[in-house]
Amino acid sequence: MLRRSSHRCRIALRGWLLLASLTGVAAATTAGAAICRVDTLGGGDGSAWGVTSTLQGALTNSNCTELWVKSGTYTPTSGTDRGATFNIRSGVSLFGGFAGTESVRSARNPATNLTTLSGEIGAAGNADNSYTVVSMIGISSLGNITASTVLDGFTISGGNGIDPATFNRSGGGLVCDGHGRDNACRPTISNVIFSGNYADGGGAMSNNGSNSGDGSPTLINVTFSNNHSDAANGGGAILNYGYNGNSNPTLHNVTFVNNGSNRGGAIYNAGSDNGSSSPTLVNVTFSGNSASVSGGAMYTVGGTPTLSNVIAWGDSAASGLEIASISAFTTISYSVIQGSGGSGGGWKSSTGIDGGGNRDADPMLGTLASNGGATPSLLPGAGSSAIDNGNNASCTGIDQRGVLRPQGPRCDIGAVEVINPDNIFADGLELR
Repeated sequence: MLRRSSHRCRIALRGWLLLASLTGVAAATTAGAAICRVDTLGGGDGSAWGVTSTLQGALTNSNCTELWVKSGTYTPTSGTDRGATFNIRSGVSLFGGFAGTESVRSARNPATNLTTLSGEIGAAGNADNSYTVVSMIGISSLGNITASTVLDGFTISGGNGIDPATFNRSGGGLVCDGHGRDNACRPTISNVIFSGNYADGGGAMSNNGSNSGDGSPTLINVTFSNNHSDAANGGGAILNYGYNGNSNPTLHNVTFVNNGSNRGGAIYNAGSDNGSSSPTLVNVTFSGNSASVSGGAMYTVGGTPTLSNVIAWGDSAASGLEIASISAFTTISYSVIQGSGGSGGGWKSSTGIDGGGNRDADPMLGTLASNGGATPSLLPGAGSSAIDNGNNASCTGIDQRGVLRPQGPRCDIGAVEVINPDNIFADGLELR
């Protein structure tokens, strides 16, 4: 039948609800969870919206295992201690995007009720901001950080790990630390925006699995924009550090825009001394990232990253325009990689291992915008090389906005699946 509706609003609303249900974040509660409600004025125990807790109070309360956080801006301290951070312990889930009246988690809307974790403390400007806004520290004797530790529906901004007076730190936005024997940090991070963070390495995020540890989070529907690392180190957005250990994150429906560093404008993978830094990227988009030396999108030393249905286009570097590696083997399939030559005889081996189905043609990406869902994305335009050229066997079931894949005969490459225009009439009528 025909149903009249606003196409953009329909994508935003249905996209969020579908995304929430398929990623498991829309259930009324987490099984066995003790819910604590949080807002910026909290002073109660969090048992109801009328007696909300502060965020730091809920994080330190062992009775609080699921936190519902009302829209607003939260800082780790009201003072000037740059070492203050939001420390998320094992098994705790944080959900942002609440208006402050909801009785079920599925009623929240992170796209409308913006919830920001900010490092902006002290004086205006970032010089005295928090070193790291959010910390997840996995220690086997106290409880490793597992997939049941969730951060969902937030913007993380304003972290600054640079301090010339002492020493510089990695992970301005978030540190996932599982370094050391038997320690692990493997949280689930979904529907999160990292923007405007700065650090020595991993401007937005540092995943440390060194010294026989494991730092391997799962990222779903996440956007990294305008994050930077110090010129001496790498990973404008993410540093994966697997020196003599493992740092093998999984990224699904993730967008990187306008991040910058020395090496790896968006991602720096550092695995050496029998360690591994081998992330798995599925339906990820890179654009506008820059590296002053090499690897505009990603740089790897010691590891075997796997890229499937990935766009890396419009990034810049002095060498290794998009993907650069040393002592590493990056396998790339069904992806759009600028300067790669595309699969077959024209493939440039310096890009990585050709897994087939790769293209070197303009994906016609738009600007970063709210295209539906909880996080901003880059929408491919008409004639995009990304449309209907992905691998159905490996693509994600929904895109970054919550749109079902595939819309055509094959999935689209990148974080966004373009709505099939054959299902939409010029006057907005949708074929059902």
